[in-house]
Amino acid sequence: MKLSKEDKIEIYRKRKKGFTLPNLSQESNVNESLIKYLIRLIDTHGHEILNQTRKEYTTQFKEEAIQRVLWNQESYKQVAIELGLSSAAVLRYWVSKYKENGYNVIEKPKGRNSMAKEFKSKEIVETSELDQLKKENLHFKSGA
Repeated sequence: MKLSKEDKIEIYRKRKKGFTLPNLSQESNVNESLIKYLIRLIDTHGHEILNQTRKEYTTQFKEEAIQRVLWNQESYKQVAIELGLSSAAVLRYWVSKYKENGYNVIEKPKGRNSMAKEFKSKEIVETSELDQLKKENLHFKSGA
């Protein structure tokens, strides 16, 4: 379940009033660890952090965050909180992709492929299949 900004503020307010994590978790139907993360995030950055819309991060920003985890041995949660990421899972994903790509940050293109690209790639596949069939046909004709 995705929480609204108002839900997050209410959880934060209740926690500061002394509500327990299990009670908040059950009431909001959210894992306790996510509530702890939310509290630490707001404590560090204030309520303004909740105003952020989905951000696009630069390659340099990602690489510096990844290096803090891999080379400086800082925890995922601590780095994610300090950087104001919506969750530590974002940073974990960056690190896993970094390792998969030979220790390089690869920028993933945003959005869908254009119809022209999709059509062109389909056309290339069909053309190569047609060429293959022509070659096979010639082979059978010459062998007959």
